[in-house]
Amino acid sequence: MSEKISVPARRVHAFGKIFLGFSLISVLAAAGLWAAGDTSANFLKIPAGARATALGQAYTALADDASAIYWNPAGLSSLKSNEFLISHNIWFQDIQHSYAAVAVPLDANTFPRPFAKNTLGLAVTYLDMGAIERRASNTASPDGSFSANDLAVSLAFSRNILNISGRPLSLGVALKYIRQTIDKYSADSAAADAGLLYPFSIGRVPFRAGAVVQNLGTSEKFIDQSYPLPLTYKAGVSFLPLEAYRQPLCVSFDVEFPNDNDTSWKLGAEYVAARVISLRLGYASRIADVKDVITGSSFGSSSSATSAFTGFTAGVGFSIPLSRGSSSSSDRINVDYAFAPYGELGDTHTISLGIKW
Repeated sequence: MSEKISVPARRVHAFGKIFLGFSLISVLAAAGLWAAGDTSANFLKIPAGARATALGQAYTALADDASAIYWNPAGLSSLKSNEFLISHNIWFQDIQHSYAAVAVPLDANTFPRPFAKNTLGLAVTYLDMGAIERRASNTASPDGSFSANDLAVSLAFSRNILNISGRPLSLGVALKYIRQTIDKYSADSAAADAGLLYPFSIGRVPFRAGAVVQNLGTSEKFIDQSYPLPLTYKAGVSFLPLEAYRQPLCVSFDVEFPNDNDTSWKLGAEYVAARVISLRLGYASRIADVKDVITGSSFGSSSSATSAFTGFTAGVGFSIPLSRGSSSSSDRINVDYAFAPYGELGDTHTISLGIKW
């Protein structure tokens, strides 16, 4: 039986202030960092997982699978079973981005304190830029080629730290090792993510609120020049607006405050049919804000049919129970796909495979 911590009403009110204060501090701190300049390890901004990508990256409060290690490590506490997730993103310009994660809830009957009731996660992100032409001068033929790749390894844990009116407040932390390699040069750094997640209801509508700080860590130094990591603060909310009518529609919204760009917002919606098929749509404002550049319209009009949809994302998911004839089984295989157009720069396609057991 799980241990519960009762909280008096005045402490619930105090918690509301703490949670709001966390979000406000995130906003103010990020606002003071907008002029930080260029950052390194920007591959850390590429979204992990097809589901989150299809939802316009509005996933801070919704993260409830192994990709939560990337989006909000507090979401790992939502897992009820072991989960493995692998995702491959065919990005534009032949850039290949892969993400793999495993998460394991530690059962109180199997693991002693202080390990019990935690959820542990391990994730690896890898970006391959392919072969890049090498030139020492302005020549018609290249002098050869070199490679560039990026790697991040994250170790995460999450647990419910309080039980407030029967609802758990979750805390999650992820520690990262980051390495970038360009030709014969490389740079290393370390970073941490920290997040909160809290479910609540307004009337008959269930909500989840989340907040996270990502990539809080050391600068990377190539040769004699150092660059800060892409520190980002996010806050988000997700809700089920038609839960009273037993319609599985989920809507999520995020606001993001990076240290190397302006504030952006993201919106996603997901409808699940018969627990088997999920239809998803999303919109990411930052993609749309730079549309004039990435569609080429700054240099002339664009004729791409997908250019008009830059900023929008879409996807579909299939959830297959592992127990034959049982659609309610928690042991499932999830296959997800996401499409995100970037105008003349190209379209991206993300495919994910997840296994719960």
